[in-house]
Amino acid sequence: MLGRTHEEKYSDFLKNRVLKLLVPFILISAVYYIYDAWQSNTSVTLGDFLLKFSNNEIKYHFWFMYAIILIYLLIPFLAKMVSHLNKQELLNLILVLAGGNLINTVTYIASSWGVEALTAWSYPNLLCYINYLFLGYYLYHYGIARHWRKWIYFAGILSIVLMPVLDILTIKTVRTDALFVAGALGPLVASTALFTFFRSAPINWSEPWQKFFRLAAPLVFSIYMIHVLVMNIIKAKLLTFWTPAHFIEVCGFIVVEFGATLIVSFLIALLLTHLKRIRS
Repeated sequence: MLGRTHEEKYSDFLKNRVLKLLVPFILISAVYYIYDAWQSNTSVTLGDFLLKFSNNEIKYHFWFMYAIILIYLLIPFLAKMVSHLNKQELLNLILVLAGGNLINTVTYIASSWGVEALTAWSYPNLLCYINYLFLGYYLYHYGIARHWRKWIYFAGILSIVLMPVLDILTIKTVRTDALFVAGALGPLVASTALFTFFRSAPINWSEPWQKFFRLAAPLVFSIYMIHVLVMNIIKAKLLTFWTPAHFIEVCGFIVVEFGATLIVSFLIALLLTHLKRIRS
């Protein structure tokens, strides 16, 4: 997004980019809202929907959409800024903003142990999200020097191992997944390592896999938006005839639930995309 030129007027940019995100977001939020109201046997009102929508109280995974829309509002300005930064300046900016991820992680771990630390130095989450744009731009255009890659891979593997371990150690009563969110340090390091690996050691996929990836790539957004609703419906249906009682049964239940959710979400997203093409 940062690498593209944005010469169009800002009003046209909003209409061509932001509205294409906002309209489907409102529609799918309404679907979730109505479904949850039906499940809980509560009334549906426009005022209640708008209030919950404005406060990100429809569904937990929609945080991503609020962040994306806010970032899109800033894209034309961020793109101009990045175009005037050289490689070292951009790297310095990324490292400074990555400090926010580190502070968020340290603050959360310390608070789980009853210690308030670095709370006055925390960054707004939006800055951490924007940093992924800067990081992606840097990795795509400049990459990581060969002699640094093994250290990046090591840090990425270490992050993947430590995230669930630290998550378990810091849980008190309710899981918040604070170490897995985009504002934490672990996902930032792990994503850097993964991108660098696939960028520097591309896999020669067979033609059938390449066709599948070309088919699936445009569907990722739709799959993400609907998968929670699909998962809830599938889980409710499974529990009508299958109540796992042991660890192995629970593992099997999770595999079936995950697989069915992925397949059904993919098929629904494919159908919606096909209908959209017919309409256009």
